[in-house]
Amino acid sequence: MKKRICIFLGSRTKIRSTSSCQVFFLKGIKIIPLKNYQIPQRADYVLLTSKNSLTRGHEFPLSATWVLIGRETAEAARRFKPAQKVILSDSNSDGVIQFFKKLKKSGLIFFPRSARGDSQLPQALRRSGFRLIVRKAYKTEVLSVRRPLLAILKRSQSSPVFVCVTSPSTLQCLRKSLRASERQKLKGLVSIGPTTSKALRKLQWSFLQSKGSASLESMFQLVATLPL
Repeated sequence: MKKRICIFLGSRTKIRSTSSCQVFFLKGIKIIPLKNYQIPQRADYVLLTSKNSLTRGHEFPLSATWVLIGRETAEAARRFKPAQKVILSDSNSDGVIQFFKKLKKSGLIFFPRSARGDSQLPQALRRSGFRLIVRKAYKTEVLSVRRPLLAILKRSQSSPVFVCVTSPSTLQCLRKSLRASERQKLKGLVSIGPTTSKALRKLQWSFLQSKGSASLESMFQLVATLPL
């Protein structure tokens, strides 16, 4: 039976292959924790957009409200038992901004994040009246997955192959791994969130963007419904 091929260039998740869509996870990035950064003793909110920010989670202010973006981040934060937590299923920056705008009072946000994170989200939160302490909690090393990616393309000549681009780092991984002529063999790219989509537009690459909740699951569901 002919199947769609869905390739994620990042960490493995609980998504599994189905009868109509086969899933591959290729380690396109390496996460390197950064441990020598200052953590405030108090904050009103701790904003966590990735589970990778939790290497020093036991030192984060437990009295603050932890705002956790996405299911994986929420599961990783559970062991720290913060006094209050809010889980946002929508993992893009627009959802975060809207959440904080709806709060009746501002305050201090502690935001440990990727060293590659852009300034758009912190700037938007500051414009909304919040004070921020932003720290680089981890960095990503972009890897090449050229050999396994070419092997999948070779084996799947009769099946449409889609690559899910989950971050600017995984986009760099794709550029590092395939030449332009080789990328033509892909049926399409699927993007998540405004930052990644902006990076794709800058390269003038065509792509599809998952709608609704910005999650890996929504990307997979989109691929599973695309024509063979």
